[in-house]
Amino acid sequence: MHELFATAYAGGFHAAMLTAAIAAFLTAALLIAVLAPAEARLAREAKQQA
Repeated sequence: MHELFATAYAGGFHAAMLTAAIAAFLTAALLIAVLAPAEARLAREAKQQA
């Protein structure tokens, strides 16, 4: 019984860590997609004013 519990616990932990990793990568991609164009726009505006 102990081995069955340990295997199930490890499987659940791996699933949780995989879910967290996927969420982190999606969040990073979303931030890059949103912030990169804004930063480029600010750089263009600063270059035009100079």
